[in-house]
Parts: sequence; structure tokens; C-alpha cells
Amino acid sequence: MNIIKNFMLKNPFLSMVTIFPFALFITFLLFSFFFQTVLPIIISLFLTKKIYHLFIKKEKKGYRVFSHL
Repeated sequence: MNIIKNFMLKNPFLSMVTIFPFALFITFLLFSFFFQTVLPIIISLFLTKKIYHLFIKKEKKGYRVFSHL
């Protein structure tokens, strides 16, 4: 481990060039997961709520817990 550390200290540019493809792969993986999975789920939840309230907007007052107060 010390050999690698010493090499990295002596050659910082070469070390960064070596690490860059792995960092790029991890970044692409995370962004791909976010844009293909997380973002559509968030948008779907938002649209579901909006469409639900669009259909029941007249009965909305009846479903409130403290509507009698």
C-alpha cells in the first residue's frame, strides 16, 4: 500500500488520469439511475396527486379531518 501511495505522491497527474475513468463510470451510473428511476417516480407521484385532486376537487372539504370545526 505504501508503494502505491508513494507513486501517487510522486506522480499526481498520472494518478488522477488513472482514477478518472472509474470516477466517470460511477458518476454515469448514479446519474443513469437517478434519471431513469428516481426522477420518473417523483414525477409520477406528483402527477398522481394532481390528477387525484382534479377528480375529487368538489368533495375535498368532506375528507378533511376537522371539517366540522
